[in-house]
Amino acid sequence: MKDYSGTLEVYADSYRLEQVFVNIFINAMKYGAGSPVLISVKELSEMVMIEITDLGQGIREEDCERIFHRFERAVSSHEVSGLGLGLYISREIMSLHNGSVYARSELGKGSTFIMEIPL
Repeated sequence: MKDYSGTLEVYADSYRLEQVFVNIFINAMKYGAGSPVLISVKELSEMVMIEITDLGQGIREEDCERIFHRFERAVSSHEVSGLGLGLYISREIMSLHNGSVYARSELGKGSTFIMEIPL
């Protein structure tokens, strides 16, 4: 695995991949408590890994999978607006591209959402 600073080409629906990226980036801004959002791109053997990290409140470990289900949220609707569909739709789009999206998080230290897309 190496950090990438050049151009990588994936064969995919660019509109849908943009939708995934925007969903995750907006969530990072919403839940990041005003902290910077960090983005890294890495080339793996046959895929691209994009990590979007916020330094906000984090997500409980047991919720990191649940938040990708339809209408699920890590916090109540009183704290942050939304329907709980963005991550569900993002996972569906990534699956259709033979890729994946998942989260790693630690309470009080923020969250990282990882997208893996085949080259």
